[in-house]
Amino acid sequence: MSVYVFLLFLKPGIVQGIMAGNLGGWPITQGLGFFFAIFWWIPFAMAFLSLTLKDPPNQWTNLVMGMLIAIFCVIGLIESAIKGFPAAIPVDYFIGVLAGALIAWCAWKWPRHTA
Repeated sequence: MSVYVFLLFLKPGIVQGIMAGNLGGWPITQGLGFFFAIFWWIPFAMAFLSLTLKDPPNQWTNLVMGMLIAIFCVIGLIESAIKGFPAAIPVDYFIGVLAGALIAWCAWKWPRHTA
């Protein structure tokens, strides 16, 4: 998310848009701020949960979150291509798709433990 925000600032006119209350075509609202805050904290929460959860809940949490991140990044990849964002942003989203899919795949292939 940090890379995305940094790269977004490379798009001409983005700073003027932010000053006018618009971020990349989205109105700047408390909801958008909440979304960015939550999305920024997801990796920290996942790192903590991966260290503290037992195997089955950890596996399912990683599987679901990996799929959600991959889906979100696919949507972002399509949107950034449509809106003409700088080339680095679609690359960032593509890496996010790969990372999310890899996390989900590893969680799916995780050895099953019988209790």
